[in-house]
Amino acid sequence: MFTADSGLIRARDYGLLGMALNVIGMIISPFIHVSFILNIAGILLLAFSIKIISDYYGSNTPFKYAITGLVISIIGYLVSLFFILPAFFVRGFGILSLIFAAGLIILTLFLSSIFLYLAYDEISRLTGIDDFHTGAVLILIGLILTVILIGFLLMFIGIVFIFIGYNKLPYRAKTKSIDTNFYNNS
Repeated sequence: MFTADSGLIRARDYGLLGMALNVIGMIISPFIHVSFILNIAGILLLAFSIKIISDYYGSNTPFKYAITGLVISIIGYLVSLFFILPAFFVRGFGILSLIFAAGLIILTLFLSSIFLYLAYDEISRLTGIDDFHTGAVLILIGLILTVILIGFLLMFIGIVFIFIGYNKLPYRAKTKSIDTNFYNNS
C-alpha cells in the first residue's frame, strides 16, 4: 500500500536516533556530566534528519527554522556563561549575575522552542504527519508550564509524539509533489 523512500528512511533513522540520544542525555545529565556529548550527537543527527526532509520536499524552511533555533540557543548559553563564570570567581558579581544568566537561558530556551515548533510544524505540513505538529505544540506549551511542573510531563508527551512522527515518516509521508505549472508553461 505505502512504499518507503530511501531518503525518508534515512531521515527516520537519524531522527529516531537523535531523539533517543537527547532523551538519554537529559535523563543521565544529573548523574554523568559528560552527557552533553550525547546531546550534541543527538542534535547533529536531528539536524541531518531535518535537512534530509527539507531536501526531499524541496523546501529549506524546516531546516532554516531548526538551525536558527540551534544558533539562538548556542548564543544564549555562551552569553550566559559570561555571567555565570564571573559569579564564582569575581567578587561582586554574585546572585544578580546568576539570576540574569538563568533568565537568559530561559529566554533562549523559549525562543529556540518557538523555532523548533516552526520547523516541526512545517515538517508536518510537508509530510502530512500531524504527530510532528502535535509534539511541537506540546513541547512549546510544556516549556511555558514547567513553572508549575506539569510542563515536564507535556514536554515528555511531545517528545513521544515526535518519536511517533519520525517512525511513521518513510511509510505515511506524502509523496513529494512535482510542480506541474513548470511543465504547463513551457
